[in-house]
Amino acid sequence: MSLNKDLLAQARYNAMLPFANKTNDELLQNYDTIEDARLAALKADSDAIINHFTTYGVVPALGLIAPNGNVTGAAKIQ
Repeated sequence: MSLNKDLLAQARYNAMLPFANKTNDELLQNYDTIEDARLAALKADSDAIINHFTTYGVVPALGLIAPNGNVTGAAKIQ
């Protein structure tokens, strides 16, 4: 499967759920500062994006050259 905006959006939405609709006091129960909570939210979002690209990212391999000739097909992003 290739990259999909709907799957990526759902993954990012799910990553943000633990931080949604929380008061500052509620966030401070789990994090030392509001800045730590913001950083944790951004890390969760970034993780969702990276996981989506590594799971669903496929790039065409056209134009690459191998010893036996041209490379065709697709290469999975690692």
